[in-house]
Amino acid sequence: LDIAFGAPERALAKASPRTPVERDLAALALARIATTDPARAAALLQQQPSRLDTTQRAYVQAQIGLQAAMRLQADAANWFALAATARGTHFSDEHRAWWVRAALRQQRWGDVRQAIVGMGLQARQEARWQYWLGRADQALGDAPQAHAAWRLAAREHGFYGRLAQEALLQPSASHRIAPRSTQELIEA
Repeated sequence: LDIAFGAPERALAKASPRTPVERDLAALALARIATTDPARAAALLQQQPSRLDTTQRAYVQAQIGLQAAMRLQADAANWFALAATARGTHFSDEHRAWWVRAALRQQRWGDVRQAIVGMGLQARQEARWQYWLGRADQALGDAPQAHAAWRLAAREHGFYGRLAQEALLQPSASHRIAPRSTQELIEA
């Protein structure tokens, strides 16, 4: 365990994934590498496709996604999406929040929706996530769900509550007034 944290590449070189504990140590070593170099961790993970089981692989993919998202790397949303496909994968609300941010930068509305819906109840009900859930639903063509999310967000006083109020007041698509772009909102 000390080697996996202190010298993770050395731990990977020594590890032979015969036992579950050794596979867990390999996953921890890869996650540790991801904290300083997500691209290196991704390359090492792809070099050893059978080294980890599905759950361990998803854990490492989520860690790579988290670190890549914190560095604003374009492939972050891909890593989260890969991790989410594994059965039984559990993300923390922090992981999901970073997944949302990464997906927003690429306007991957399905990922935005999936990440927010998977949050714990308390986090999911925050105005910022309800607002973005509404934007995702709107982009995915579900206006009633979008309005429901925005109504929840609009109850809160603050930036996202105000954005939700504005979204609820937007004229129908037949009018020529364009809503704020996602990029404008992210920059704000």
